[in-house]
Amino acid sequence: MIHIHQLKRLLLGLEDRYFDWVNNIDTSPIVSGDELYSQLQDNARVYHGAWCRAMRQLFAEARRLGVYPRIFVDIGCGKGKACFYAARYSGFERIIGIDFDSFLIKIAQRNLEKFGMPAHAGNAQITFEHKDATEYLLPEEQSFVFLFNPFDDQALRLFLKNNLESFQKNAHVIGYSNDVHRIVIEQMGFRKLYRDDARKMSLWQWGRPSLS
Repeated sequence: MIHIHQLKRLLLGLEDRYFDWVNNIDTSPIVSGDELYSQLQDNARVYHGAWCRAMRQLFAEARRLGVYPRIFVDIGCGKGKACFYAARYSGFERIIGIDFDSFLIKIAQRNLEKFGMPAHAGNAQITFEHKDATEYLLPEEQSFVFLFNPFDDQALRLFLKNNLESFQKNAHVIGYSNDVHRIVIEQMGFRKLYRDDARKMSLWQWGRPSLS
């Protein structure tokens, strides 16, 4: 007999598969860290496409809080799923996906060639870049910075440190799904705007009051 939470997980998995199918893309297979073509394998996490439900919830909370920029940046974009979801459903004008693994970026580029934007989604500009997140500089305009637990606490700290001035100046908001290293964000002076404890996702911004 299927338990209710198992049924929910099954339905959510079907939503993710449907998203790939309806958009003619392939973001679903899991890729382990030792299969990635990166020199940063010690810091890398297993690739897994971001969950539609998590992105939908984070975007909705950002809107509710009034922190919804024009630019979406996916740090550790993998095959591009979060970028395609942001383009189709979330109204961003410019969408950037970066990843340190050239193999995954090539797949994201192939997906982009097949991705069909519906008319109601507007004309979002999607680009994928082969970059090391610890050296990447965020745009000089407020951005929604999406993290699906792409690397360990050390790499996360380096990324934040390298962009700390930009976070302070441009008020970027971090949307962190599977936020196992959120303590690093808090230790570096960011304040929690929102967290779902059950689903382990949160929103952060520099200098905003922490919520209980």
